[in-house]
Amino acid sequence: TRSLNYRNTIRKNMKADNISYSSAVLRFVTLFILLASLLVLPNSGCNKKQHTPDIRISFRRDQLEYTVLTEDLASKTGTVSVRAASNNISGVFAIPSSFVGGREINYSVTVIPAHAFAVCNNLTSIIIPDSVTEIGVAAFSGCASLTSINIPDSVTEIGEMEFCGCSSLTSIAIPDSVTSIGNWAFPNCRKLVSVTIGKSVASIGKEAFKDCSSLTDVYFKGNAPKLPEENAFFDPSVIYYKPGTTGWTNPWDGRPTKEWVE
Repeated sequence: TRSLNYRNTIRKNMKADNISYSSAVLRFVTLFILLASLLVLPNSGCNKKQHTPDIRISFRRDQLEYTVLTEDLASKTGTVSVRAASNNISGVFAIPSSFVGGREINYSVTVIPAHAFAVCNNLTSIIIPDSVTEIGVAAFSGCASLTSINIPDSVTEIGEMEFCGCSSLTSIAIPDSVTSIGNWAFPNCRKLVSVTIGKSVASIGKEAFKDCSSLTDVYFKGNAPKLPEENAFFDPSVIYYKPGTTGWTNPWDGRPTKEWVE
């Protein structure tokens, strides 16, 4: 009887071991299939993009630092933001609109992020390509030697403090594509003499042109924009507006106005 009970116990243990072993194998096979699926999916038609907007890859070339925003390996295209790799950039500098990077991907430069070229004290002029659609807060603030800059028609907003302290800037033309000028966009631009503002600008932020002590002529192409509670323009500015546009008074924003006769 003892021998029979012993054999039965052995059989039960072996059966339990077999069940445990089968469960372990099943778990291993399931895990293997899951990992294989994850490896295959990025290269399938369901997920062609190698890098999502949550993933950032940065690299440097030609004195600039680029950060990947989007990347599509199937079409070999991508978009990047651009900033100065250091504040040693000097003279006249042109930002490229596109370039071919690693894995033969053609990157388009679309964003100049916040503080991207701030305090580049030896930068005298910068050329922004039409591929750029966004310029961040204080992107060119403190560029004390900057005398000229082009803003392309692809840009729709002048952000806060974008040109704060550009004390050598003498003139600026804001294109028709721009719809708003942010708070403190051009303060302390003490050599700024004239500003031309495109016809689509609908609002100007507070103290946008504060302490621009040389600014005498401000030319508006369109209707009078919405103003902040605080003034946007200060002495000695004179506001010029085109005949046929609306919303103008004399004074306007505390400044005298005149018709702009070209």
